[in-house]
Amino acid sequence: SLHVNNTWTVERLPDDSRAISTKWVYKKKIRADGSIRWKSRLVAKGYNQTLGVDYFRTYAPTLSLSSLRSFLAICTIQQLEIHNIDIDTAYLYGLIDALVYLR
Repeated sequence: SLHVNNTWTVERLPDDSRAISTKWVYKKKIRADGSIRWKSRLVAKGYNQTLGVDYFRTYAPTLSLSSLRSFLAICTIQQLEIHNIDIDTAYLYGLIDALVYLR
């Protein structure tokens, strides 16, 4: 699906650029009927990257337990409804405003 959706294009690496090493990670999923399905994902070998050269900032949003408790308490006091959503794929469709070369 990555190729069909034009997720990337094959290019020559410019002389002044570095490629980020990647690898495919496979996971075996066993369905309820006993059949096997393999899932795969492409991951960057982050330990090969250098701050200030390969990237300039990182962002990993997390929620502290005390923030969650405060939020729930305020919602309870004000009798607000709380809804849950699943955002596992939030970063799959984000736009990147830089050139990234993968190996």
